[in-house]
Amino acid sequence: MYTLKEHMESWYKEKDYSWTSFWLMFGTFLDRFYANKDVKMIEEEPFENINVSKEIRAFVSASVDYLSNSIEAVTPAWTKKKEAKLEEPFFPSNLKGEIRAVMLIESPIEFKTRNIYVLGNVLSRC
Repeated sequence: MYTLKEHMESWYKEKDYSWTSFWLMFGTFLDRFYANKDVKMIEEEPFENINVSKEIRAFVSASVDYLSNSIEAVTPAWTKKKEAKLEEPFFPSNLKGEIRAVMLIESPIEFKTRNIYVLGNVLSRC
């Protein structure tokens, strides 16, 4: 079972820090998490050995907060660090126009509190 930290470290070694690359790695992690629903996969802070953008750090923290709540587990303390909240609103999808208004409404609270705006199904998998 790969933890989030192991996924992030593996992604970081590839040296492609684009959102597209991140989404591919994170989707794989989500698939494994939803299959196992094991809190051990998200307990350890994934940023100790890697240097990621503040947006990715905040997004991952919001996601882990959301996933913890979805399985009724205690949210790891590392997700509550000051670095996990953005000063400026962030829309990671590159979508423009009226869809942003939808994101302002639909974003799960775990994302809104970190100033990240996404569609309500951002962590859903097919």
